[in-house]
Amino acid sequence: MIPFMNQRTYGVTMSLRRAVQTVFAGFLGVQSQKRYEEDLQEHRFVAVAIVGVVMTACFVLAVYGLVSAVMALVR
Repeated sequence: MIPFMNQRTYGVTMSLRRAVQTVFAGFLGVQSQKRYEEDLQEHRFVAVAIVGVVMTACFVLAVYGLVSAVMALVR
Protein backbone atom coordinates (compact mmCIF):
# COMPACT_ATOMS: atom_id res chain seq x y z
CA MET A 1 0.00 0.00 0.00
CA ILE A 2 1.12 3.55 -0.66
CA PRO A 3 2.42 5.00 2.64
CA PHE A 4 0.58 8.33 2.54
CA MET A 5 -2.82 6.83 1.78
CA ASN A 6 -5.05 5.48 4.49
CA GLN A 7 -7.09 2.31 4.01
CA ARG A 8 -10.29 4.16 3.13
CA THR A 9 -8.66 6.28 0.41
CA TYR A 10 -6.86 3.24 -1.00
CA GLY A 11 -10.12 1.28 -1.13
CA VAL A 12 -11.94 4.08 -2.94
CA THR A 13 -9.10 4.44 -5.44
CA MET A 14 -9.05 0.72 -6.15
CA SER A 15 -12.83 0.61 -6.44
CA LEU A 16 -12.80 3.49 -8.90
CA ARG A 17 -10.06 1.82 -10.91
CA ARG A 18 -12.05 -1.43 -11.01
CA ALA A 19 -15.22 0.45 -12.05
CA VAL A 20 -13.33 2.13 -14.91
CA GLN A 21 -11.92 -1.25 -15.97
CA THR A 22 -15.41 -2.74 -15.88
CA VAL A 23 -16.91 -0.01 -18.04
CA PHE A 24 -13.98 -0.07 -20.48
CA ALA A 25 -14.27 -3.85 -20.85
CA GLY A 26 -17.99 -3.38 -21.43
CA PHE A 27 -17.29 -0.83 -24.17
CA LEU A 28 -14.98 -3.28 -25.90
CA GLY A 29 -17.18 -6.30 -25.21
CA VAL A 30 -14.32 -8.39 -23.81
CA GLN A 31 -15.46 -8.98 -20.23
CA SER A 32 -15.90 -12.59 -19.15
CA GLN A 33 -19.11 -13.82 -17.56
CA LYS A 34 -17.25 -14.60 -14.33
CA ARG A 35 -15.84 -11.06 -14.08
CA TYR A 36 -19.24 -9.60 -14.96
CA GLU A 37 -20.88 -11.47 -12.07
CA GLU A 38 -18.07 -10.44 -9.69
CA ASP A 39 -18.54 -6.81 -10.69
CA LEU A 40 -22.28 -7.02 -10.08
CA GLN A 41 -21.54 -8.16 -6.54
CA GLU A 42 -18.70 -5.71 -5.87
CA HIS A 43 -19.84 -2.38 -7.33
CA ARG A 44 -22.85 -0.25 -6.71
CA PHE A 45 -24.84 0.43 -9.85
CA VAL A 46 -24.67 4.19 -9.36
CA ALA A 47 -20.86 4.21 -9.38
CA VAL A 48 -20.64 2.17 -12.57
CA ALA A 49 -23.39 4.25 -14.21
CA ILE A 50 -21.59 7.51 -13.42
CA VAL A 51 -18.29 6.17 -14.77
CA GLY A 52 -20.13 4.94 -17.88
CA VAL A 53 -21.76 8.31 -18.53
CA VAL A 54 -18.44 10.15 -18.08
CA MET A 55 -16.57 7.73 -20.36
CA THR A 56 -19.32 7.93 -22.99
CA ALA A 57 -19.22 11.74 -22.90
CA CYS A 58 -15.43 11.67 -23.31
CA PHE A 59 -15.74 9.31 -26.27
CA VAL A 60 -18.39 11.46 -27.97
CA LEU A 61 -16.34 14.63 -27.44
CA ALA A 62 -13.21 12.93 -28.79
CA VAL A 63 -15.02 11.78 -31.94
CA TYR A 64 -16.55 15.25 -32.39
CA GLY A 65 -13.13 16.88 -32.01
CA LEU A 66 -11.54 14.47 -34.46
CA VAL A 67 -14.26 14.99 -37.06
CA SER A 68 -14.08 18.78 -36.61
CA ALA A 69 -10.30 18.74 -37.07
CA VAL A 70 -10.53 16.61 -40.21
CA MET A 71 -13.29 18.80 -41.66
CA ALA A 72 -11.20 21.93 -40.99
CA LEU A 73 -8.30 20.39 -42.89
CA VAL A 74 -10.49 19.36 -45.83
CA ARG A 75 -11.94 22.83 -46.42
